[in-house]
Amino acid sequence: MTKKKYRQQQPEERMRIEIWKAEQIGVRDMAFRLGRSPSTISRELARNTCHGHSYRATVAHASRTRRRDASRPAAKLDSDGVLWGVVRHFL
Repeated sequence: MTKKKYRQQQPEERMRIEIWKAEQIGVRDMAFRLGRSPSTISRELARNTCHGHSYRATVAHASRTRRRDASRPAAKLDSDGVLWGVVRHFL
């Protein structure tokens, strides 16, 4: 048995989820159609559905990008940083 590799959800998958959510397709059916785990779809909907609003694929993808960028540490040798000038001076 081979272990499946994790794949991040693509914008096309999010668009399908949005359409199926509007058509009131169940989470398990969505997961089966996408070849994903139902928990993955459930987490996606819970994480990216605003209170009183429906799921929007473009908003979900933008939120994902924002969360991903915020979770990464800042570069130590940024061209706008103080350290950049020091390194340049000594090189």
